[in-house]
Amino acid sequence: WSRSEYMNIDAHCDIDERHLQNEGTLRYPDWSHVLYLRVETAGPTTVFDREGGWGGTRGDEDGVVAVVPAVTGRLLRFPGRL
Repeated sequence: WSRSEYMNIDAHCDIDERHLQNEGTLRYPDWSHVLYLRVETAGPTTVFDREGGWGGTRGDEDGVVAVVPAVTGRLLRFPGRL
């Protein structure tokens, strides 16, 4: 579940891209993590609940969003399906 090269990715889901290409189905980790090793430019990480406002079944038109400030040494953990 990692990349061999740095890519600036604005918004994405942690999915197994090779599995999607080969099998045509989404597969994602049980948990996703963001580890802030050293924060020099403090931009937050935003986590969207796709089952809310992105056409899901919960009924939240706007969905659920968590905005987590980048802090050196912080570990953010959230369900991989998000």
